[in-house]
Amino acid sequence: MKMHIAAVAVVVGAVMVLITGCPKQTDTEVAKTETTVQPAPPEATPGETKAAEPAAPEEGKQLLQQRCTQCHTTDRIKKEKQEADAEEWHKIVKEMQGKAERKKKTPITDEEAAKILDYVINAPAL
Repeated sequence: MKMHIAAVAVVVGAVMVLITGCPKQTDTEVAKTETTVQPAPPEATPGETKAAEPAAPEEGKQLLQQRCTQCHTTDRIKKEKQEADAEEWHKIVKEMQGKAERKKKTPITDEEAAKILDYVINAPAL
């Protein structure tokens, strides 16, 4: 039951992150900061709902290493993982999205934030 509640909390949090995400960047801003461009996933057609797919653990781990360790050591992230619950992690990642933008670090998109959250909350160990 606790796992079910945690899973629901993760999904709700990911949706909240997507809804309240960072302001849109222009194509020029993205081109300045991104080193690789990946094709956009197919959009849902009108009347069709696109199901959320859980992020592969390896992808979340890779994003954590690429984005989060720009400013934090993995030891700090591991310590925080032990102390923070899912709700706190949503707040932490949202705050880090803003800080990355203000400090001119590689931006954390809402999609990346959702994958990082999924990995941090659900991975047994970092």
